[in-house]
Order: sequence, then structure tokens, then C-alpha cells
Amino acid sequence: MRLIPKFLLISLPLNFLLSYLWKFQNYELTLTPSGIYINLFLILPGILPFFLKRNVLKNFIDVSKRIGTVRLYVISLVYNFILFSGILTVGLIFKIISFDKSFNIETQLLGLLFDIPLYIAIWLPSIYPHEFAWRSFILDNKSNRTDISKVIESAIIWSISFSVISFYFILQNNIIFGLSFLISQFLNGVALNMFYIKSRSLWLCSFHHILFIVLNSFIFGSIFQDGVIFNEKFGILNANGGIGVIMQIFLIILLFFKMKNIKISNSSN
Repeated sequence: MRLIPKFLLISLPLNFLLSYLWKFQNYELTLTPSGIYINLFLILPGILPFFLKRNVLKNFIDVSKRIGTVRLYVISLVYNFILFSGILTVGLIFKIISFDKSFNIETQLLGLLFDIPLYIAIWLPSIYPHEFAWRSFILDNKSNRTDISKVIESAIIWSISFSVISFYFILQNNIIFGLSFLISQFLNGVALNMFYIKSRSLWLCSFHHILFIVLNSFIFGSIFQDGVIFNEKFGILNANGGIGVIMQIFLIILLFFKMKNIKISNSSN
């Protein structure tokens, strides 16, 4: 795990500084100069390796049809459906019981049907190279390592790159959520790495990644927007909070036991 100490040395001090500025100078993740800087810092660690690897254009078109890919797509769909539809139902019941007159169920659900496909189309061009960098670049370029060590190392670096958000909440004395967010990101990285190692399909990783981001943002809210149900930014009822940690542990266990016998090619994309 030689990459981790170097990444810690560079990333953590900068992330802490950014989170400090974000808190005390009202830095927001919007299209403002300060927001652009923070967004770039979150995105660049994942996208830069994409431009460093050979045969970028060839690898960009992933038409993987290897054994197990379809089953993994189904697992991703079922996982996201259970996680988000279940808590969406809880949120709707909560809104109805609380007699929130400003909340219109039909309008919100109709908005989801129209907006989610649009957001997926918008996110795809940026998520695919991001996934290419984190999955293909890091995992495929360490052929002498075991799968488990590659999965863990990449997931640790993945979570560290998001530590600016964890530091932000810790500085606001929201220590529990700051730590749960970091743990959730680590587990999310493990799950995505397992998806890639099992299927060698970057489209599958991108698909799962986009579903997770878009549905979580729409239902619970995120640092970028308010959710349509709870209208609050982050909390325990969030896929990046406590529920996210529990569900992603479930997904990792499911992948480990259900997909361990799938035979895949050792060739990279």
C-alpha cells in the first residue's frame, strides 16, 4: 500500500484547509470561484489518471459482455431499488403524517420521473472517465498484487479524496456524520472495486455510481441540492450517512458470497 502514505501526506492537509475555508468564509459547492476550486479538487484525483493511461479512446468504449456482468447489473438495480424506494416510502409517510401542506406527492414523484433520466445523461460523461481512472487505472496497473489488497488500497484512497466533506462536518461539531460519511465512502469504493473486478465493465461501475449519486441527491439532499422528501443536507437518513454504511456492508457481503464463483477474463479493458 505504497500509494496511501503519499496520498495522505498531500491530500489530508489540503482537504482540511479547504474545509476550514469552506466553513468560515461561506465557501459553497456552487458555480462560484470558491466552489469551482473545491469541485476541481474533488474531481481531479480521479480524472487525471484517465489522461495518463495509453489507449484512452479504445478503453473509453467498454463493450464488455463477459460472464456475470448482467447479474451484477441486476444486483445494482435491486440494491438501489431496496435502499431508495424503501426510505422514499418512509419519507412520504412522514410527510403525510406531518400534514405538510406545501408537499405535493404527485408533483414530487412526477418530477423524479422526468429529472432522474436527465441527470443520469448529464452525469454520465463525467462519471465514466472518473470510474475509468479509479477502477481501471489503479486496479489494472497492479497486476502483481492480490485482488483484496488492490480493492482495499483503492477504496482507502477514494475515501481520503472526499475527506474535505468529512472535515467540514467535523468542524461544525457534527463528528458522527463526518466519520460516517468517510466510512460510507470507503465502503462505496470497496463495492465499486468489486463490481469492476468481477465484471471488468466500467459501464457497470458508472451505472451503479450514477444511480447512487442521483437518487441520493433527489431523495435526501446533498451538498449540491436539497432533497425532495426531507429537504435537508445530509443526515442519518442518507445514503452517505448511517443507512448508507449499513446498506453498503450488505452489498459487499452479497457480492462476496454470490459472485465469488464467476469466471472472468484477466484482460483489462
